[in-house]
Amino acid sequence: MNYLKNYALGFLFLFACNTTAEQSFDKDAMLASVTYTALESYDRFALSVATMQTLSAALQQSPNPANLEKLRQAWKESTAAWKACELLNFGITKDKNYMFEINFNEVRPKLIENVLADTSKLDASQLKSLGAAAKGLPSIAYLLFEKQKELLETSKNERIMSFLCLLTENLSQNALALKEEWAKDKEYTKSFVRNENNVSLNMFANQLLALSENLATKRMNDFIGQLKDSTKNDGLEKALNDKQFVISALESIKNVFDGGKGAGFDDYLDFLNAKFTNRNLSTAINEQIEKAKTALQMADNEEKAKIAQDELKKLLILIKTDMFSILSIPVSFTDADGD
Repeated sequence: MNYLKNYALGFLFLFACNTTAEQSFDKDAMLASVTYTALESYDRFALSVATMQTLSAALQQSPNPANLEKLRQAWKESTAAWKACELLNFGITKDKNYMFEINFNEVRPKLIENVLADTSKLDASQLKSLGAAAKGLPSIAYLLFEKQKELLETSKNERIMSFLCLLTENLSQNALALKEEWAKDKEYTKSFVRNENNVSLNMFANQLLALSENLATKRMNDFIGQLKDSTKNDGLEKALNDKQFVISALESIKNVFDGGKGAGFDDYLDFLNAKFTNRNLSTAINEQIEKAKTALQMADNEEKAKIAQDELKKLLILIKTDMFSILSIPVSFTDADGD
């Protein structure tokens, strides 16, 4: 009986210590750190889109293969930059439709072809009326990778080039506006980092989880499907399913998990002495991120892509099962994509 009594007292003591420790950890400072780390991705995205807008104008002036290839590369860089922004695809980003306007994530060829076939004046007001499905990165990709012949034929490219330039201009405007929405001095950002009742922290953590799950399932399935089908080795499908986009999103997960120059989720886990097997859980998660990244870099065929997917699934389990359990964060439904 004395043994049971001592065990019970010891358990209560440890529980009290853990509770006190969790309460003394500055979660608001951590949230501010991971938020501002994530917000740096908006700067990179806005800069990359500005470059794409400049190259669109250059292609319009001189429609040649070299200029088209430069613009295609700029699109890839902008898309990779956007994938690093997706950890903030909630709140004002979603409520004001920025995430849909920038990356609806489903190409609608019929809508785009209808625009190209129309003879009415093509301007910013008409573009606004088209809706998100005909705008953003996917629609630009359709023009660059499916309509390349028309883009390079001077006698046929006037309308398609006008549409392309309008799309890149609209994208640049949205990139700058979204960056401004999340500026540090804006009330929404100030309110978010105040983290009242841990609402913001839970929202951010769930977005991290949602993005991890999206990478391990939908995006890797799309990438594997593209590798599996030889008819998708060129053009739009290959462009949209570039593994670099998965890597870019994975790197953003690591940046936020580590908190950049400040505290991150890793510090929170370490403060709580969270373990996985015989080492810190934060170490296990960081190691798994690196394993997944290395596997992705080597994924040049279907078999290697499936290995990379398995590594991403292992990361998902560590985050969803272990991290969320230790931090007592409730899982809620979020949207880590532009659908």
